[in-house]
Amino acid sequence: MRLGRNPRTGTEWSLTSWGAPDDLMMGDCRRVMDTRRLLDNISWRSADKKYRTGQWNGMWFSGVPEMASYSSMFANQVVVKPDGDRLCLLRRRPLLLPRAD
Repeated sequence: MRLGRNPRTGTEWSLTSWGAPDDLMMGDCRRVMDTRRLLDNISWRSADKKYRTGQWNGMWFSGVPEMASYSSMFANQVVVKPDGDRLCLLRRRPLLLPRAD
């Protein structure tokens, strides 16, 4: 997953919803990383800001303290490079999913 902005080109990397479960056209919801200040993820629905994660504190986003409770399953990392900042969520161990018969 890559969220952020390329500082040289201005290209924004974001996650965008589908129009509907059976319609792969772009929907009106998107998640972006604000890189102009301290890093913060923002969820938008059309032009309305719906949710913010709070600023990155080096371990998790300050507005999402629950991220700490998942630290045994996922490693959260923000990578800052000249070609753009990005958020990385890395799985620490395989996910065990229940089998539906």
